[in-house]
Amino acid sequence: MAASENLGLSQTKFKQGDAVVATSRSDHSLLCSQLRIPFYKELDDFFASGSDVILLRTSILSTAGITGGGISTI
Repeated sequence: MAASENLGLSQTKFKQGDAVVATSRSDHSLLCSQLRIPFYKELDDFFASGSDVILLRTSILSTAGITGGGISTI
């Protein structure tokens, strides 16, 4: 979750009445607390939160590290 980029999306979804929860490998708990958005450090807890729809965002470099480097950088 890139805080600056996802802040607008989170605020829009929140205003539309959707429940917004967050997780990340980085600790964004302070920002989420300020926005009154639950932040889960553990993926198991995040998935147990009962969300009907999950939006995922990842960077190409992070994905390459997880998938074994099958993606080259430009």
